[in-house]
Amino acid sequence: MHKKLILIVVLLNSNFAMACGTVEWAIEGIYGKGPMKGFSKKELFSGLAKVGGPCQKLSNNNPSVNQQRLVTLLLDGNNSHYLNDFGKNIFLAFDCLNTQKNKERYPALKTRYGTYGCPSEDILFVTSANGGNLRSSPGISNNKLTVLPEGTKLKAIGRKGEWIAVEVLRYNLYFTPPCKSKKPCEKGFVHQSVIQ
Repeated sequence: MHKKLILIVVLLNSNFAMACGTVEWAIEGIYGKGPMKGFSKKELFSGLAKVGGPCQKLSNNNPSVNQQRLVTLLLDGNNSHYLNDFGKNIFLAFDCLNTQKNKERYPALKTRYGTYGCPSEDILFVTSANGGNLRSSPGISNNKLTVLPEGTKLKAIGRKGEWIAVEVLRYNLYFTPPCKSKKPCEKGFVHQSVIQ
């Protein structure tokens, strides 16, 4: 009986954590939708500001799409009360929404939330949904080290034509890809088409 009770508690807890663990759901919850709609707006804004939700660390598994949603949220006048308290921290917590920096609404975001604290221009992100190949040298002949997932944070350290020499600062939250030479792959070349 005791073992069954423990199993039920574990299952309930795991389902609950699953129901409040993504950026998309947290944003939907702010608008009264989805599995997190039962949480208060303050909890959800606070969770986004800490990149950690009311239940567990919020994942940002689809950075470009979720950052588009965050742009809309951060410019939403109907939530100005919460944005005054948490908006700047949300902006900074998601790397100043760098995947959006070439979009039309980004200057308004930067003016409001990013007057200081944003990374320098040599910080890049893998923006391709298919990820980007990290290579040991510029070019595509037999030098692939690994595939960097979308959202991987990079520092530009050089350039050769269309290839950017990078240092990998952070993979996505839950996955470090295997590497042919060393684990994790720390430096290499990425084609400019898959980063921003």
